[in-house]
Amino acid sequence: MVAVAAASAATADQPPIDATPAELFGAANAELTDANQVLSQIDLSHVSDESYVETAIGNEIEFQNNLLKQNDSIWASQENILSHANPLGLQLDNALFTQADQGIYQGDDELLIADQHFATVTAILSPDSADLPLFVPSLELVAGYLDAYFADIIGGLLQSL
Repeated sequence: MVAVAAASAATADQPPIDATPAELFGAANAELTDANQVLSQIDLSHVSDESYVETAIGNEIEFQNNLLKQNDSIWASQENILSHANPLGLQLDNALFTQADQGIYQGDDELLIADQHFATVTAILSPDSADLPLFVPSLELVAGYLDAYFADIIGGLLQSL
């Protein structure tokens, strides 16, 4: 029951279906910020190998902080591309970025859900049982970000013009 409530809470602030890339990145960053907060509030006082779980949580928070930085970098590149494509800006925005940005948002939302489940599992089970859910979504996120990396490349090229 707690896990279901956590999953529902994670998806309650979804951006609209026709969200702009700016709205999608805002929502994605909010999911990552919430995910970091969930992990940092986990009570480890009952865990037998507290330092191991604490290190795993610290690594995951660092990973999520890196994703926040990556989101900012991708968004800056997209803005740079759009600023050089004035008459076609909206069409490029929709054609090139919206689907990739939706993947980033969905991946970050799944990460928040996984972190919430990890917090629930950590509260009721041993640290060995709680280890797997923390890292599996991190690997699944890669696909969502690969779609958006071309924006970094194109943005860098346009910035050098």
